[in-house]
Amino acid sequence: MRSEQPAYKRQWRDYQTENGARPIKDFLLGLPDEDRAAILEEMEYVRAHGTSVARHVRKDIYEVRKPIASFLLVKDVFTTYSWR
Repeated sequence: MRSEQPAYKRQWRDYQTENGARPIKDFLLGLPDEDRAAILEEMEYVRAHGTSVARHVRKDIYEVRKPIASFLLVKDVFTTYSWR
């Protein structure tokens, strides 16, 4: 199996509300180190492999589920976008 690099670099954007709140970052920082590391590892896997490793929800919305110790299940919900 050949490992090809995508023609573009995928990256996660830090979500920030209009009033400056950063709920995703706050959630991650509130987790125990082990759980945060597990979620960040899964996010890196999605960044490297793209939507093929995620479940399509609708339109451009995808999710990745990761069971962790602090919660029964954490869902990373994300969308694709391009800079054009």
